[in-house]
Amino acid sequence: KILRAIIGLPSSASHILTFAELGVFNQRVHAIQQALRFYEAIRFPDNAPPIVSSILDYLTDDLSQSSAPKTFDVRNGWSVLSSLASDFLWPGDPLSVCSRKSFLTDIGRVCMMQAIQNDNKPSTLKWMQISDSSKFSMASYLKSSCDVALRNGRRLFTRLRLSAWRSFWDGETHDYCPCCGLSNTIEHLLLHCASYAVDLRCSFFDWISTFLCPNFVSLSDPEKVRFLLDDTGFRSHAFEVRLYKFLASYYKLREQAKMDP
Repeated sequence: KILRAIIGLPSSASHILTFAELGVFNQRVHAIQQALRFYEAIRFPDNAPPIVSSILDYLTDDLSQSSAPKTFDVRNGWSVLSSLASDFLWPGDPLSVCSRKSFLTDIGRVCMMQAIQNDNKPSTLKWMQISDSSKFSMASYLKSSCDVALRNGRRLFTRLRLSAWRSFWDGETHDYCPCCGLSNTIEHLLLHCASYAVDLRCSFFDWISTFLCPNFVSLSDPEKVRFLLDDTGFRSHAFEVRLYKFLASYYKLREQAKMDP
């Protein structure tokens, strides 16, 4: 429901970049954090719940070596936890609640950044602010309220940031533009397709050149796309409003062009 309401995407279309846009950790990161919390509880069980002490006793009991079935040797769990803690340089001394929370948050950011860098999906998001783990948070434009009349434009904006331009039409992936048959790249969709909205596009770009970026026309195509879709591009409320209205109108004209013979 959140994915549909905020960014206009079904959960089946979400991926690591979706979580990055919303500034939340995915399930894998939460699992790593929980494992490290458990690792600390096992290493320092004095204040841990009784079940943790019981598990620790079992892991350190010599009898467990002969009684544990080979298919479920819980001693392997200790090895996994130790390796995980080593990978993330978990401190040897018990941490305070605040220190533990900060440490786990930093680990979550690192995990998310690694996942984003390893993700093979093409996305404008990778060109932008997702480059420093210390800055991992919800995109700033999603933190502010959005007028009901502009929400469709904002959803389209987010879908474009999350590499969903090939399914911009109907949820189905189109490798070629349904209007003109050329390669359906983000640059083609926003800058070049001559089958629809040419006047609207030129008018919006003229406004940008006049009030925001005098050299906008001379920018390369990737630079223009970055200017339009970069979260830091919201230099004023006027730009945000115009951009959302432009995208909403642009989408309607694409729909009409698609239906025309």
